[in-house]
Amino acid sequence: MAKGKNDLILRDRLQFTFDANGSVATLYGRVDLSDYVSIPKSEGLKIKEIRFQLRDPATVNTGVFRALLTNVSTATGVPPSIKMYSTTTAYETAQDVGVGSPNVINCVEIRQEQDTDAFLYTDYVEYSTPTLHPES
Repeated sequence: MAKGKNDLILRDRLQFTFDANGSVATLYGRVDLSDYVSIPKSEGLKIKEIRFQLRDPATVNTGVFRALLTNVSTATGVPPSIKMYSTTTAYETAQDVGVGSPNVINCVEIRQEQDTDAFLYTDYVEYSTPTLHPES
């Protein structure tokens, strides 16, 4: 999507480390938009697009994030999954966030299952609209 003359690009980086079980507790990354919003004046932002990029800086050359969190040829026993979301309010757990949750702007779920010898199945679900505001 082309950047308009009044468009503002906001970026945030959230770094995390997995525990011995390959898990991470709910993490919060926050972008303060209070300079662009006025409740008394009913002014706010028109959000055009939200993107998530997972990457592993330790991966040689590409930085591609392996959703399985392990070698593809090794069965994990538990299907790995990742859930990322953008909201206007903070949720205590990711279990409370879904397509029908209030104040959720964008939600992405990635889940992979594998059979050691037969297949690798990837399920990518994104709950949002491609264009979040009609004037974008």
